[in-house]
Amino acid sequence: MHDYALLTTAGLESVALDALASECGLRASALPAPTARKGESFGSAGGLGILVASRQEPLAARALSAPVLQAALAVVVRCEVEDGDVLAAAVGSVSEERWRSAMRTHAAHAAPLPPSAPSFRIASLRAGQHDFDSRALSSALGAAVSALQPSWRVDLEAPDVCVLALLVNRSLLIGALLPPFSPRKSDPLPMEPRQWLVRGERAHMRPHRAALLARLLAPASGEVLPCSPRLAPSDASPEPSPGILAIEAALLASVTAHSVDLDPAAMLHARLDVGALLSALAVLVRPGGRCLLVGNAGPGGVGRGVAAAVVKASRRYPPGAWRVVRQTACASGGIACEAARGKVVLEPGFGLAAWLRLSRGADLTGGVGPLDEEEEEAWPKWSLADVASHTTPEDSWMAVRGKVYNVSPYLRYHPGGVDTLLDAAGTDATALFQQHHAWVNEDMLSACCVGTLRQ
Repeated sequence: MHDYALLTTAGLESVALDALASECGLRASALPAPTARKGESFGSAGGLGILVASRQEPLAARALSAPVLQAALAVVVRCEVEDGDVLAAAVGSVSEERWRSAMRTHAAHAAPLPPSAPSFRIASLRAGQHDFDSRALSSALGAAVSALQPSWRVDLEAPDVCVLALLVNRSLLIGALLPPFSPRKSDPLPMEPRQWLVRGERAHMRPHRAALLARLLAPASGEVLPCSPRLAPSDASPEPSPGILAIEAALLASVTAHSVDLDPAAMLHARLDVGALLSALAVLVRPGGRCLLVGNAGPGGVGRGVAAAVVKASRRYPPGAWRVVRQTACASGGIACEAARGKVVLEPGFGLAAWLRLSRGADLTGGVGPLDEEEEEAWPKWSLADVASHTTPEDSWMAVRGKVYNVSPYLRYHPGGVDTLLDAAGTDATALFQQHHAWVNEDMLSACCVGTLRQ
C-alpha cells in the first residue's frame, strides 16, 4: 500500500480535491483543520491544507505534479500524539515498518539512491503550545532517521531524501518529499516546479495558490479574466511584470487573462486604495467579466479586511459597476474576494435618454440616406460580405434580425460598452442580440438602418 499526503492551501481544499478528480482522476480526502484556541495563530503551518490518498499502485506523475499542490509526501507517520512528552511521542512514532513503507513509495517516484552514504535532511513546521521549537523537533527526528539508516549522512543543501515534519498542536504528519518538488535550505516548504519571477525576486504568490484561486474563479472559455496580485513597490514609471494569477488562469482555459501589474496606472491605483483599483479595473473588464482580489482578512475573518474594503468600494467606484459574489477564506488570515462586473458606466451625456433625443428623426446611416419605413421592399440589400467590410469604430455595420445597421453613432451609448459592440461589427449579430437583448426592440436603432440582409 502507498500512502500519500498532498499539501495545498488551507481553506481551498475542496477546490484542490475537485481539480485532482477532474484533471488527474485522483480521489482523495481532506483532513480536518486543527482547532486554534482563542488568540492563537498557527502561522505558516496553519496555512497548509492536507489531502490524503492510499493506493495499491503508485500515483501517476501527473497527479503528483498537479498545479494545485504545494508538495507531495510519502507518509511515514500521520497520527495524533498522546498527552505527555509530545516530542518523545512524535519521535517514537517513527517505527522501522512505517519508515520502510514510506521509502518504498519514495523509491517508486524518485531517482535511485546512491549505493553508498545517501544523504537526508529534516525540515520541520511546528505550531501550537509546545515546550520545544522546530529546531528541536528536526534534531530529534534526524536522530531517529540516523538510527534507522546508520550509513546515511546529513546534507542541508542537496539531500537525496528530504523528510518534512508538520506538527500542529498534537496533529503530526511526517513524510518524505516526492518529485517534482525539491527542497530548499531557506524554507521548510519545498520549491514548486512552476516558479515565475517578479523583478528578479521570488514570485509574489506561491504558484499552487495561484492555480487554486484561478480554479476557484472557474473562468469560462473566452472570458476576460483580470487579476490583482500583490504588487511590488513602484514609482511613477513602474517596471511591469506578469502576475502569476493571470498566468495560471490563462493556462487553465482559453481565457484572456489581464494582470493589473501590466498596467502602470492600475499599479499605482492598487497602492492607494481599493476604490481606485476597482475604478481602474472597470476600464479593463467588460460586463459579465470578473476579478479576484486577494489580501488579508483582518480581525474577524470573512467580511473584514480586504473583503470589507471591496464590498464597500464596489458600491461607489464606479457606482453600480461591481457586485461582490463570493468571499473565500484561504491560507492563514487570507481571503479571496470575487467581484462581478455589472453594466458599463457610460460617459455623462451618453445615456438612453440622450440617444433617444439624438436619434429621433435623424439620419444616422453614415451616408446611405434615410429609408422610408413604408417602402421596405425598396431598401438597399446587402450581402454578409458587404457587412463584413465595415468593422472600424468610424464605420461599423452589423445585421440584426434581417436588417443592417450602421452602429458607429451608437457605440458610446451602448450599455454593454464600445468593445463588445465592435466585436460583433461586420457580422450577423442576431444570435448575440437574442442572447443578451431578447427583450429589446431593435427599432431604437431605426435611424441607423441602412437596408436589409440579402439571404
